[in-house]
Amino acid sequence: MNLQAIDDSFFSLVQELKSNNLITVESYKYPSPAHEKDKKKLAGSDLPGSIKELLSSLNGFYLRWNSKNESTDCIGRLKILSASEIFLERKGVVYFDESDPALKHFYPVDFFADESCCGIFYGSKDTSLYYYQFSSSQEPQRLGIDIFKYIEIGMMAKCYSYWPLILLLYQQDGDHEMVNRFKTDMQILFKEFNFENWIKNYLSLKK
Repeated sequence: MNLQAIDDSFFSLVQELKSNNLITVESYKYPSPAHEKDKKKLAGSDLPGSIKELLSSLNGFYLRWNSKNESTDCIGRLKILSASEIFLERKGVVYFDESDPALKHFYPVDFFADESCCGIFYGSKDTSLYYYQFSSSQEPQRLGIDIFKYIEIGMMAKCYSYWPLILLLYQQDGDHEMVNRFKTDMQILFKEFNFENWIKNYLSLKK
């Protein structure tokens, strides 16, 4: 998925959700190019090239939706940080002390929840995004997909909140409660969604 495809797909997803009678679109922001000063900051940073490329042209966008269906209790969230937001202070959010120096280099990219995000390790050659829950004792968990593939898989899942965790749980336990709830919710809200195809697409892109 290239920049234009991401831009087009995000616009189409917003329109699809707005026309879905089972969904309330709470808020959204379409992406726009970064300011020149932010482009310079991105260019001089040690962020992965894919992040620099994305934010230079599609500088921060978000989507929030809620289910109106009584049989489901789910939400959708995406918040790709802008070039200025990605460099904000992370102490007290991502890490709280100096006990884990690796977390000092963890930068949120999709800050979809107050307590969780997906991000990258600044300065690393690894372009993969990692899922991280701040209150957890677990280290960030590698997804094996860069930002372009991450957005592609996320939009296939309609930005259902915690979809990255669903992928990780499925690979550990295909019958996990959260996985089964995701399947049920998606089938009710988006009848064309095919879970098996979604997993297959993810695994084909994962490295």
